[in-house]
Amino acid sequence: HMIVSLMFVFVLGSCNTQQDNHYKSLLKQAELALAEKPDNTLFLLQSINNPEKLTSKDYANYLLLQVQAHEKAGISIKDDTLMHIPVSYYTQENDSTEAAKANLYAARVCIAQNKNETAMNYLLEAKDFAEDIASDLLYGQIYYSIGMVYQPNQNYKKALESCKIAKDYFLRNGNEINEILMFDYIGTM
Repeated sequence: HMIVSLMFVFVLGSCNTQQDNHYKSLLKQAELALAEKPDNTLFLLQSINNPEKLTSKDYANYLLLQVQAHEKAGISIKDDTLMHIPVSYYTQENDSTEAAKANLYAARVCIAQNKNETAMNYLLEAKDFAEDIASDLLYGQIYYSIGMVYQPNQNYKKALESCKIAKDYFLRNGNEINEILMFDYIGTM
């Protein structure tokens, strides 16, 4: 009986490892599809059964990819309320790149929910983490979001300053689409 039990435990452990590897592969594919095909990212993420049972790292990655794909696909992110999980995970792991992105998207969810004060706190955290990685694109996104927080409060001067900073970061990054969007946003304000 002992040998049969040990074999069962080994087979069960092997299945879990294969399943974890399968989910890691799906998450990697979802990440690769994010920039060009966010709908494909969402499709891949939806194929993961019980994502809350993933490892902590994979679940944080899952939630961050999901909110990014929702935003890129034009789907409301107002209900993506679990962003505190990737924020907490990546902060504890001291992963500056992912912590900056997680804080940025947690802020964007708060902006969608009209929780501007909480959004600003997340954005300031995102900015602190972004200092460690020096990404012009990420800085541009953070400053654009800061402008989005100031604008509804009719603090147009600070909103314009933030959007001009974002435009400069997008220019340095060579991201013409976001740079044009900043000019449009600045002009509208």
